[in-house]
Order: sequence, then C-alpha cells, then structure tokens
Amino acid sequence: MATGSTFLIRQYAYDLGRKNPSVEAKLLSERDLCEIYDVSRTTVRKALEELVSEGYLVIRKGVGTFTNPAMFPAFKTPGSNLSIGIVIGSGKNVLYTDYFWKIISAVGKVITDDFGSVRMIQLVHDDERAAREVLALNLDGLVWIHPFQERINLIHQLQKSNLPVMCVGYNPEEPDLNNVVKDYYQIGYMVADCLIKRGHRDIIYIKSDGLWSEDLSLQGFKKAFSDNKLQYNNKLILDNPGEISSDIQNMIRFGVNFSACFAFGTCVWDVISVLQENFGDNYMDKCEIVSNTSGCGNAYLNCAFVDTEGENQGGIAAEKLMDLISGTISQPVNVILNPQIKNIPPERIDRELSQQNTSDSEVTNKEKVFNS
Repeated sequence: MATGSTFLIRQYAYDLGRKNPSVEAKLLSERDLCEIYDVSRTTVRKALEELVSEGYLVIRKGVGTFTNPAMFPAFKTPGSNLSIGIVIGSGKNVLYTDYFWKIISAVGKVITDDFGSVRMIQLVHDDERAAREVLALNLDGLVWIHPFQERINLIHQLQKSNLPVMCVGYNPEEPDLNNVVKDYYQIGYMVADCLIKRGHRDIIYIKSDGLWSEDLSLQGFKKAFSDNKLQYNNKLILDNPGEISSDIQNMIRFGVNFSACFAFGTCVWDVISVLQENFGDNYMDKCEIVSNTSGCGNAYLNCAFVDTEGENQGGIAAEKLMDLISGTISQPVNVILNPQIKNIPPERIDRELSQQNTSDSEVTNKEKVFNS
C-alpha cells in the first residue's frame, strides 16, 4: 500500500508510462528522485519495487529502470492525449470549495473529451526545487487556480521551461501570465449600482481576506456611488473577518443605519448569523444581502449572488491551454469575464423598479433603519 511519500513517486512513474505508451521510457535516477521528492533512497526503492512487482516497471541491469508499455494500452487513443495538471493556491491545498470543484470539473471535461488526462498536483517544495518537481511529471500543461503570490516566480520558471501554465483568478495586472479572471472592479460596481437602484444608500461592504480582488471590487463599488451622485460612508466598510459578527452587532446596538450588505466569501454566513439573532427568520426583510458565493443561491440562503462562473472559467482556461500547447495562440493570454448578479427574486425587482423615480430624499426616508 502506497504511503504519502511513495505515492508521489508512483504517480511520477505512472505518468511517464502514460505519456509513452508505445515505448520503454527511462525513469530518473534514484538520486534524482530522492532530491525532487525530498525522500530517502529507501523510500524511492520501495516505491519502484512495488511498481516492478505490479508490472508497471522493468529493470534493465546496468542501464536503469523503465516503464512497461504493455501496462499502458488504454492510452493509445485518438485525440490530443494531453496530460494536464491542476494546482490550487499554494500547491499544498487539500480542501477545495464548491467554486474550485466547478473549475476543476470544467477543466477535466474539456481535456478528457479530447482523450486527455487530468491530475491534481500537490507540491512538496517551496524553493527552487519546486520547478524541477513539476517538470519531472512530464505534463503538457498546467492549470493553476488562484495561485498564491509566492508561487508567481515558479509559474514564470515553468513557462520559461516551455510548460504552458494557465492561471484562473489571478491579478489581471500581472501582464506576463496567462490568465482567466473575473472583472472584480465591475463586480463591485454592478452590485452597488443594483442596490442603489433598489433604493438602498447605506450598504455594508464586507471584505473577507484583504486580497487584491476585494480591493479592486471596492474601487468599483465606490465608483457606482459617485456615478449616482452619492457619497459612500466609509464607516460601513468592515475589513476584519474575525470581527464581522461583533462589528455588525455594534452597528445594530448603536443605531447605525444600513439596509443592505455586500459580503465577500464565507463572511456572508457570519452576517446571516448575527442578523438572524437580532431579527429572526425575516432578517432578509431588514437587510438585502448580495454575496459573491454561489452557494447563497441554494436552499441554505436564497439571496442574490454574483455568479462566480466556475464552470465558465475552467472551460475557457482549458481551451486556451490546449491552444497554447498546440501553438495556435501565443502568450500571454488574458481573458476577463463579466459575471452577473443572479437569484434576485422577481417580486423584489418589480417593487424596487417602481421606486426608481422617487427622489433621493424620499427614498432615504423610506430606508429601513436598524435600531437597538
């Protein structure tokens, strides 16, 4: 049975055979494998011996260890036969949200529909050895979902080594990266403009983790107020995720006016909890909520949300990556998507649209005010 350490080596050997189904492909030396995967020679030998006993590898004395073509007949197929890796965040993430799974599934569908294969990559190293670790996998391309800033140099290294990398959800201001990303500035503008047109003026903006995407969204959020000739109250910006519940509780206690809320990420559940505590099950009548979490459109919370379009992002990333691999397009590739707000109940739309011709002063008087 493979342990965590031997699994990476087994996966390396298996991928090498999959990429070379018709010939014996020589594996790296034991010494190289020890260095790449940061394991002992005993661990490497154990992994290789298991694969030899299972028939996936053959040993040529005095020459080296090779893959056994007889064990990889399934990969002699039409289509691209591409081998694509998927990395998330730092490369060491093990918990994936529904948003990540939508992207992963979409990438997988596009690649496997063309007889390719997809595998999740877990990185061992944080230093310069990480590039060699990835390159040893014999991948044709890589999709990196929401890469951490500290991994950007690694991505550049991989691209310089002729391994195409397609990022999903990275800062569009990084010009040399291939990237599919949502227009976060437009998201902020769209949400604020929608809520303003629905009669709201005092809108809480909640940041989840201080990423560039939230800052960019806030810029668009404020611009919508400016374009509507309104002044946004910066005191309604909550930027400490650990204090969201207590901050809103204090706003209610001290009579701070708010009638709507735009919450990033999982912070929306903190908002729901404190509103339910204060206003019961009808809290949505007290505060319109918009989130960028698509899970808010389900039975747990039937509120408006910005569609993160995980399927769309993943599908586009996979298609562009295949084009990069085939050489039909050149780097850099930058695709910016404009998601839409979904799940706004029709009856609310009708009611709010009827108020659009009301003057700002009249609307303000009708706003819901939360007092302790």
